[in-house]
Amino acid sequence: MTRLRHLALVTRSTVYHRVGGMERHTQELVDALRALGWAVTVVTAPLPADPPEVPGVRYQVVPGGSARGYTRAWRAHLAAVVDALHCAEPLAGILSQSTGAAPLLAWAKTRGLPLAMVVHSTARDQLREPWGRHPRAWARRLRAAWAWRENRELLPRVPVLVAVSEAVAQRLQEDLNGRVAVFVLPSGVDGTVFRPPSSGERLRARRRFGMAEDAVWVGYSGRWTTEKGVDRLLRWVEGARWRLALSGAGPLQGAVRRTPGVVAVGALPKAEQAEFLRGLDIFAFPSRHREGLPMAVMEAMASGLPVVAAADAGVAALLDQGRGVLLAEDAGDAAFVQAIRRLSEDPMARAAMGARAAAWAKERFPSWTDGVAKLLERMGLDG
Repeated sequence: MTRLRHLALVTRSTVYHRVGGMERHTQELVDALRALGWAVTVVTAPLPADPPEVPGVRYQVVPGGSARGYTRAWRAHLAAVVDALHCAEPLAGILSQSTGAAPLLAWAKTRGLPLAMVVHSTARDQLREPWGRHPRAWARRLRAAWAWRENRELLPRVPVLVAVSEAVAQRLQEDLNGRVAVFVLPSGVDGTVFRPPSSGERLRARRRFGMAEDAVWVGYSGRWTTEKGVDRLLRWVEGARWRLALSGAGPLQGAVRRTPGVVAVGALPKAEQAEFLRGLDIFAFPSRHREGLPMAVMEAMASGLPVVAAADAGVAALLDQGRGVLLAEDAGDAAFVQAIRRLSEDPMARAAMGARAAAWAKERFPSWTDGVAKLLERMGLDG
């Protein structure tokens, strides 16, 4: 690795840990930095297996770290791990996913290193979400309340605070009473990979993934969790005329595999994920989360798919103006099923909505490399 072009990317979870938007975001950041000539050390939780060797990329494990969250052990060991890394191969700066690099604020300041923290949503966003009565939901709410208490003091001290969308930036500024300046680094989509298919490509995709050629396929990509609404998808497909295909992985894997007629393809690398999307007719995103800028939705739009989702600040910005079907934030099962059924029965409406989504995505979704170059410039580094 070159000594003057070396960055640390601090994150608890990578694509080698599990499936999720932040994990994909991390991978895209790494790829963009490599394209700009930077060497990257990903500082992360213990990996389940050795990742493939990629020129210019290596991984440094934080002892006791967990891919599920930033633990006490993470906070206790992170500064020593990064200090040893810096001594062996001097760093030019630090990027942090969420609050992962919080223990490094003082360390980076004393060494004159720029530090940027990428915020996908705020802890207060989670407090705004609808909550059920399940004990796990209340535990999650308590964790969010504690995190928000910490973040009110932490975020105004971050040298470069980054949001993944204008909506997240606005909520940060409102929640922190204007005490922060926020740089917006919107997630990008590789338009050479995610694009509308030809009829032949759609047919090949369906054959590859075991999807009946004459059915209407509703798809979802991401983590298989109740927070993402995968349990709802499994309910909706019962007795429906359309079929369901899922890519990803997560705690609901058993339920997904047991549901009759559901095609579950597991976690896919980017190129195969794009091919999976080419086999679909509709993309459903029933998340109970207040999302920032969901990459799964962006990739579906770029692939020419009509998207059905409940409105929140991030999704509404994507699906406005007939580029998808926006339901109320508290939309129940009946509203989702009705919207999906209408699209499943109207191929002309699906085609028109998907074409609008793809055209808008091609025009508006930025290049990752361009966005990361602007972030590095904001950090005082040569992109």
